Amino acid sequence: GEARATYKYVQSVWSKKEEEANKWIYTGFGQKMSGGIIQRIFSKEGRNAGNTSVLPLSDKVLALWEGGWPYAMDLENLETRGLDNLGFLEQGQTFSAHPKVDFETGEIFSIGGRMEKGKRFLCVYKCDKDGKLISKTDIPHRVTMIHDFVIAGKYIVIMSFPTVMTKKAIAQYLLGFKSYNDAVECRPENGTEVFILNRNDLSLVKQFTTDPFYAYHYTNGYEEKDGTIYLEFVKYDTYENVRKYHSTVSHLDKPLPSTYAGRLSYMKIDPQKG
Repeated sequence: GEARATYKYVQSVWSKKEEEANKWIYTGFGQKMSGGIIQRIFSKEGRNAGNTSVLPLSDKVLALWEGGWPYAMDLENLETRGLDNLGFLEQGQTFSAHPKVDFETGEIFSIGGRMEKGKRFLCVYKCDKDGKLISKTDIPHRVTMIHDFVIAGKYIVIMSFPTVMTKKAIAQYLLGFKSYNDAVECRPENGTEVFILNRNDLSLVKQFTTDPFYAYHYTNGYEEKDGTIYLEFVKYDTYENVRKYHSTVSHLDKPLPSTYAGRLSYMKIDPQKG
């Protein structure tokens, strides 16, 4: 007969320092580092915001941010425990802000990235209901942001859109001269890469390239009776629209131009032929 809620900000080391200073200090998705040139050069640290979504487990709540490890919080009072590598994430390895939970088996699927000897890998994880790793696979891939993915029947579908970060842009971001949003460059000639994996053993079923477009979130995914995959998502035609959207949405006193908006769209895929 009564609803109760507890809500708290993630008490990260970064947010605590910014609260004490009463100003933004660290780089963020759409925000440059504060301070002068000297401060920026000698302060390469970006913050783990832990502010995108949450994943409740049996003994903790994970506050997620795709640029690093999850933050663990107490299940009852949401006190921040600290960064959590879940027992398998290595330094520099990331965990998605949008993991998928199979509510029948309790299995958790997620994606991330890691660097090794100058090479970038797309990581796919399969965990049990407590977040313990069951299996994982690494796919060589360029440096880019893959924000979300979708489970469709017996498949995992991951789409990589035609954005890149050049070495120069990465340096500008790390040094705080550009936000992540401003450092991303559009390369429509690369097209949209599609990775289809078997959700049971994480093996790669098919990889192919289709027309360039951009999407952040999926609304549905399933396997049709004829074996094709149906995906539903919010589609943007150009990354500039996405960039403008991110720049405008933070100013809530201004109306959002309709030209920046995405459209609910769908794609059907033959997983064998690509």
